[in-house]
Amino acid sequence: MTNALAVATEAVESSNMPKREKSAMLRFLEGKMSPRFSAGLGRAKAHVGAGGTALMSAAVSGLTGAGLGYAHGTLKEGLDLPMGSQHVPLDGLVAAVGLGGFVLMPSEDFSSTLCRAGATAFGVLGFRKTHDWAEKRAQRSGTAGAGTSTAAVHGEDPVRAVGEMLGLKRR
Repeated sequence: MTNALAVATEAVESSNMPKREKSAMLRFLEGKMSPRFSAGLGRAKAHVGAGGTALMSAAVSGLTGAGLGYAHGTLKEGLDLPMGSQHVPLDGLVAAVGLGGFVLMPSEDFSSTLCRAGATAFGVLGFRKTHDWAEKRAQRSGTAGAGTSTAAVHGEDPVRAVGEMLGLKRR
């Protein structure tokens, strides 16, 4: 910081500002370049770094979720891919690759990105499988929970019925 203070001080002293403004500017610079101010900049740097990490996490998580959502909406079997007589969850595969890649290559630049994507996919898998279990349970008992599709319990989705009534078709 002392080099920055010296450069700033020299720039102010060599400027053609009136003496009164130069003096005020120099006092301001000396106060802002003090060790106490430098410590404050260190704390600010930590907050900026944390903000960048949060933004990166949100971006990776959002893109992973969007990719899985797109696959779920466009693949015939949704996220459960048919492999012979079994179905393999695509979100489970993404989770295994992401988390496994993080464990196998922890020092690579992209390893934290793999970990975030894997953790997000694992969260999607957990949500989806728990939802499926709860929905089947509600079907057996004849009651629908707040997050259960009304079509699964009562046979017709009222939102789809209104859309069809308005002439909207599912793509």
